[in-house]
Amino acid sequence: MEISVAQRNLFAHGAMHSRGLAIHVLVRNTLDFMPKSVKSDEEGRFLCLEAIIQDELFLLVNIYAPNTSTQQTTFFRKLSDLINSDERYEQCKILLGGDFNVSLDPAKDCSGGNPVLKDSVKELEEILIENDLIDIWRNQNPDCKKFTWRQKTPLIQRQLDYWFIPESLQDDVAEIKIVSAVRTDHSAVVIEINSLDTQNHGPSFWKTNNSLLEDSIYVQLIRESVPVC
Repeated sequence: MEISVAQRNLFAHGAMHSRGLAIHVLVRNTLDFMPKSVKSDEEGRFLCLEAIIQDELFLLVNIYAPNTSTQQTTFFRKLSDLINSDERYEQCKILLGGDFNVSLDPAKDCSGGNPVLKDSVKELEEILIENDLIDIWRNQNPDCKKFTWRQKTPLIQRQLDYWFIPESLQDDVAEIKIVSAVRTDHSAVVIEINSLDTQNHGPSFWKTNNSLLEDSIYVQLIRESVPVC
């Protein structure tokens, strides 16, 4: 696979030894990709990238939820407000992924210990319902028990990491899998959406959206991406 030189690192920094997120964008030279805006929080708990990909609006959301149920409830409500209160996101297809620190189904997503369904899961489920999002890995593996986090002594395993995508995109997912990751007690959840590569573009003309020039984040991203002679 060829990767173009168009790449970008986006960070939401947490504390020195905890939290913090990154979206590392590697854009193939065959893919139309245009970033529009970026949002993050000071605690390093969420990072949102709004972008136009193959003429479609997407909102890529990376999150790292707190550990306790009370903090998670507050965080998921904040995340819901973030996604649903911004008018710019209304037309976006949302890809929501990360470490949610909850298991949606203790019977299938847990092994060992004393698994319980946290109260905070209700808030997360509200986000999924409001935005027509599904757990695509579970959707394609309805009876499989596979975990993304583990503790060796005593052996405890949990599914804590997810990709939630629009239900309308589920037929476009070429692959969704859980794979080993380096230097972490979490596994990675990898998703491949094939429709992004197969969209055909007919005859048209290009017209710039002048309102983007008023977006300071967009202007900064362009300045970083395009060398000035």
